[in-house]
Amino acid sequence: GLPHKDKCPYCPDTLDQTIPVYRVLFMPVLWLWFWSVCCYVWKRHAINYPFMLEMNPYTELGWDRVMRLAALLSLALLLDFAIFLGAVKTGYTPFGVEFRLIPMGVLLFGLFSWIAPKGSFHYKSRRYFLRVVFRTLAAPWCSVRFMDNFI
Repeated sequence: GLPHKDKCPYCPDTLDQTIPVYRVLFMPVLWLWFWSVCCYVWKRHAINYPFMLEMNPYTELGWDRVMRLAALLSLALLLDFAIFLGAVKTGYTPFGVEFRLIPMGVLLFGLFSWIAPKGSFHYKSRRYFLRVVFRTLAAPWCSVRFMDNFI
């Protein structure tokens, strides 16, 4: 359970407000874990998923790289959450940042990985994924491919 209100004056209110934020931040990471498992199963059973999903086989990451990326993002999220919990419990403000703004650390890390310069963080795969997300959101006004529907 949560610490007593006298020992942790910020715990109940702050955790009630912030846990949903961390849930939302974890959803794309969970999606990456599931995608890596799908790719692993397809690869193991010799299903040519890059061809079926109309992906470029030369820029497709493969299950192992996707799993590494999911592990890196999970580690960043858990580290940020541990710093947040420590700040809430003690009232200490790490790096001079108020503890309510600590979840922004993971969000900024994720945004940096999306807008990182060309040649880093699997640029061609990110560009392809952003195109798929755009076509998914613009589905009522443009054609939809199988990959757009799959995501």
